[in-house]
Amino acid sequence: MSARAFRSVIHRREHLERHQPAARARFGLLEKKKDYVQRARAFHAKEARLAALREKAANRNPDEFYFGMLSSRTRGGVHAAAPARGRLTADMLQVLRTQDKAYVSAVKGAEDRRVERLQAALSGAPELRAAGAGKRTLFVDSEAEAAEALGAAAAAAAAAAGAGDAGAGAEARRAAKKARRAKDRAFAELDARLARQETLARLGTHMDTKRALAQKGQRVKVKEAEGELPAVYKWKAQRKR
Repeated sequence: MSARAFRSVIHRREHLERHQPAARARFGLLEKKKDYVQRARAFHAKEARLAALREKAANRNPDEFYFGMLSSRTRGGVHAAAPARGRLTADMLQVLRTQDKAYVSAVKGAEDRRVERLQAALSGAPELRAAGAGKRTLFVDSEAEAAEALGAAAAAAAAAAGAGDAGAGAEARRAAKKARRAKDRAFAELDARLARQETLARLGTHMDTKRALAQKGQRVKVKEAEGELPAVYKWKAQRKR
């Protein structure tokens, strides 16, 4: 048997790394070679990364702008990045847009019903009947003329009731003035609600366009945006499977 083969069959003592002495147990586990190797590799990896960052910073254009500058800050001279915010997926955004559109549609429907009630209540405002004049009907073209006609009708009614009765005439004039103010408030409310109705309709159009653009499909812009109206797109017809 050769010397090499002889050494392979003889049991040799396994040399183990010593453990932490009892007097130094308070310092924790004694670092072994594998621990040192792991720590050294991590240290050199950090050194290489810092060197690469220094080189990147040295070659960066100082006049270049990054959007990260808007959200990042420095605290005590140390850069602190902004906290990461959760991003919504495309499906989640689609659901949110659908809910927003449903809310706008519900608000617009309620506004439409209010406008209809006001228009029904004020439908007879331009046509005023003179009090005490039988079947006589006055037709006017504007609300100012309607107010003048209403005042003239009240004055005529007071005169017909008795010119000598000054108290009755003053009461009729006060009633006419009160009715005129109520009518003005009603028309002002109608104008405001009509403007809100138009704004909600435009908002709904913008939401529909944005939601359609988020979907897949080939499209072509057929009309540019004008004023507060969005651009108009036309989608290519696709055969459904």
